[in-house]
This record gives sequence, C-alpha cells and structure tokens, in this order.
Amino acid sequence: MVKTIQNKRNNNFSDIALKKDVKYPNLPTGENIKKNIYLKDYYNYSLKTSKYIDTYNKLPNYLSDNGKKIQYQTYVFMFTKVLSSSNKLPNHVYLNVKKDSKLNKYANPYIKGNGLWLWSQYMTSVNFKKLKDGGIGNIFLLESAISRYGLGKVVSFANTAHKYGIKLHIWFCTFKINNKWTNPINTKTKSYNYAYFNKILKRVDKYSKIKVFDGIHFDYVRYSGVSLKASDYNYSNGVTGDKAVTKFVEMAKKIAKKNNKNIILSAALMPEPNRSIRLYGQNTEELAKHLDVLIPMLYKTAFGKDNKWVTKITKWYKDRSNSAKVWVGLEVYGKGVKSLPPQKMISYAKAATKGGADGLTLFRWKLWRITNLLKAY
Repeated sequence: MVKTIQNKRNNNFSDIALKKDVKYPNLPTGENIKKNIYLKDYYNYSLKTSKYIDTYNKLPNYLSDNGKKIQYQTYVFMFTKVLSSSNKLPNHVYLNVKKDSKLNKYANPYIKGNGLWLWSQYMTSVNFKKLKDGGIGNIFLLESAISRYGLGKVVSFANTAHKYGIKLHIWFCTFKINNKWTNPINTKTKSYNYAYFNKILKRVDKYSKIKVFDGIHFDYVRYSGVSLKASDYNYSNGVTGDKAVTKFVEMAKKIAKKNNKNIILSAALMPEPNRSIRLYGQNTEELAKHLDVLIPMLYKTAFGKDNKWVTKITKWYKDRSNSAKVWVGLEVYGKGVKSLPPQKMISYAKAATKGGADGLTLFRWKLWRITNLLKAY
C-alpha cells in the first residue's frame, strides 16, 4: 500500500515487488486519533513506513504524528482509506479511531511461541495474568503435577490457562527417570529397546487422548553423554544411538497424532551441535521430521557462553529445523542462581531472536522476574 501511494504521487507506473517475510509489530501502541490526514502527511508516513520495513524487515508499532502515536492497525486503516477513495490520491482522509477500539485490538503472534517450564510444586502459585502480560503463550507443566494434585485439577488448570490464551503442555522425562538413565538400545539383542519405549509410549497415548492438553514435551530424550554415550552403541547391523532416539520420537508422533492431530510435540535438545549426535544421540535434522517444536537449551551461564553464542547456535538450529519451529530455551537466572534483571533478560532474549528464534522458552517459573518478552522481537 505504501509503495502504491508513493508511485501514484510520483506518476510511477512500474511494478511493485512485494517484500517477503516482513515481521509483524511486536508491541503496537497508539492514541486516540480524530483528525484529517492530508496528502502531504500521509505521503510522508508512507515513506517512513517503507524505510522502516526496508531497514528492520518489520512493520513499525506506530507512526508519529505531531507528538501523537498512530497505532499499527490505525495507520493500516489510514492507508486503506487513501487507496479506496478513488483512482486519484485524495486531498485528505478523515480518521476517528480510539486507541481502545476494536480496530486496535491485537492478537500478538509472538506470544504463540513463548513459554516457560513449570515445576509441579508451583502449579497452584501461577499468576496467569502476569504470564500473559509477560508475553507467555505456553506452559510446560511437569508430569508429577498429576500425581501431586490429581488429573482433575491439572485439567482445570489447563482450562484456566486457555481463558488467558495460554496452551498447556505435559512435560515428562523419557530416558532419565528418578536420576536413572535407560539406554534406548537393548545391548543384548543390539536392537531398539522396544520394551522400554512401550512403557513411555503408554504415557504418550494417555496424555494425547486428553483434549485439553495442547502438547507433550519430551525431556531427556537422549543419552547422558557421560555414563552413556550414543556413539558407544553403534552396531554393524545399522542400529545406532542416534537412530534409536529418533525411532522413539517417530513412534511417539505416530501415536500422539493419531489421537489428536493438533497436539504439539516438542523436545528439549542439548546445545552442542558438534557433539549432539556422538554424545547424546540427538540428530537435529532427523528429529525435526517428527517434532513440531525444537527447544535447544541455550543456557549461556551453565555453558559459560555469551549472547553471541546464543545467536550463533540459534541460527544453527533454525537452519536445520525443517518445518519445525525453534523455541529457544533460556535461563532466567545467572551466576549463583540469581534471577536476571529485566534488562539483561531482554538482552539475552534478543540474542535468540536475532538468530531467528520462533519463540522463547524460559527455565523456569519462580526464578523469573516478570519481563515483557515481546520487547525481544
């Protein structure tokens, strides 16, 4: 629209090339607008808008109009009025839009990819409004909440989350339970550990049949990398550590999607690209074929890294994610397990979005000093 306005103004009849993958505004805001917008002004707004898009590959949250903010939806409406009036650019268009009008209501797309891990003992202390205001759209609730509070209360918790537009995922451990690791391969038969797979898959079947649960999140879907290294179990018959892990995820997907085609399957991944297959049996490109969301745990404090590392590793996962989304896992604390102040939290989160993250997943509730994650986009 802005290019069309510019071309009309300059009697330019050339084709307009559409710019692809332009991002939505992250925090649209504005004020009441009741006035005529004259040709000179809306033409200048079109120039500012196209320059902003070319510079940031994103739409501006607002346009400045003599000290007032014209919110995203309102300025789109303004450009629409300009182009719908006639073949000739009008002398002016009249706007009368209140900041809290239905027009300016915004379902922020970035919330959909943001989440946090929630330990079961804190389920009853969650403030859903604070989560929503902080840009959270997903909760990964530890499976033990079901044995702690009962299935009914967890279902009720999920229903309440939905009222705030928040999805509920059941988070459970796979190959490490009660601090004990299980090999995805039966070393005696040198084949996949189907007996153990089936024990876990019963849980997948159970949770995927409960429609109020929006997702299943697999943790420890790997080898330990220390006592159990995936590469130590690569056999000449074609059975390997990484194929065993992928096989389990493939089987889980088949069961879960049969019960609920819309269920979101995700997994926590180790953030060590050069060692993921060899140590942990996590083949990112293969896992991405069976998961909806990859969550690499880019814990820079734990790994002694910085924000540049976060950006670099995020990009690595994005480049290999196939059609899966990448919701980068971030610590909400630094050294000494002290909560990160909001400014540092946003800086950390921006490093992930700079690398192309589709979402941000925080570890964990209780240590998080509520920060508006949408500022990171």
